Amino acid sequence: MAVAIDIKPGSDDNCLNINGHGIIPVAVLGSAEADVTKIDQASLALAGLGLRVRGNAPYCAIDDVNADGRADLICHFEDDATAWQPVDGFAQLTGQLVDGTPVTGSDGICLVP
Repeated sequence: MAVAIDIKPGSDDNCLNINGHGIIPVAVLGSAEADVTKIDQASLALAGLGLRVRGNAPYCAIDDVNADGRADLICHFEDDATAWQPVDGFAQLTGQLVDGTPVTGSDGICLVP
């Protein structure tokens, strides 16, 4: 299932400094076709980056980040230069629904030193 994502919600440029010292917030945007509450949060990865974990749970929350009246899933990914694998100016989110259906989405990025 294809989903729309927004890297660094609220920011227009999506510029990232992958240096191993931070987190990258990503919103999976809910839609009529995509119920984000059915996403297996632990299965998510962003261009090779894993989810930040707080306690024993993925660092994710449900909110309406784009004010469209639909639930969105916001997750934070660990900044890790050794795992980072963007493709041609895009970062791809991969994962699955709790029923095993694959989920993918991508958003444009720029890298800064």
